Amino acid sequence: MVQKVGHPWDILRQLSIPVWFFNSSECSIYINAPLMQRILAERSSYSLADLGRVIHPNDIEHVRELLQRPGGDAVHLNYRLKMNGEYKWIEDMIAPLYAENGGFIGYTGQSLSLLSYKEELEDLKKSVIEIGESFAANAGQSFFDFLVKCLAKVLQVDTVIIGELTGGDRDQITAVSMFHKGEISKRMTYQLEGTPCEEVIIKCKECYIPRGLMNFIPMTTC
Repeated sequence: MVQKVGHPWDILRQLSIPVWFFNSSECSIYINAPLMQRILAERSSYSLADLGRVIHPNDIEHVRELLQRPGGDAVHLNYRLKMNGEYKWIEDMIAPLYAENGGFIGYTGQSLSLLSYKEELEDLKKSVIEIGESFAANAGQSFFDFLVKCLAKVLQVDTVIIGELTGGDRDQITAVSMFHKGEISKRMTYQLEGTPCEEVIIKCKECYIPRGLMNFIPMTTC
């Protein structure tokens, strides 16, 4: 699933999900076309100084302080953004990006509060697919760990797993990240055959199991 890529913005700007990227070395924020359309932005890039024009005066220092931290855990960021002359509360899902040598590059953010519940879920699913396939090497484990927490909150469930097909015959699922009752784990592996995941992959349709999910997943490694 991991693919080596060039600069993260070369990938992020092409995604169909609305995202922004903070370049730490330039102290600039770049916005892709879907996000520009959603927030009615007039420009595709802003310096930290420029942010004061579009972010509420009471929130700007908090935003600048977070963006200038040299990496760390993925977080939620709440602030008020000026749109059509009025301030609206925004909640961003933010994850740090790292180079292959481990050096901090910047942050990527995805605004969730501008979406309806259904749109939010659709964008989160796109995030898993597009970010996972395109620049997981840069986003690192922290993005997926944060995403399973976010999905658990949005879906109001105890357990969320983001997995990838593994095994010589691609007949297993290995958890890239798993959130279960407040704890994060990974690398759990189970056979695909006979599980709801097999139905999803073969039929390319969503599957809803309201209770007793673990009865359908024979774990082989934890």
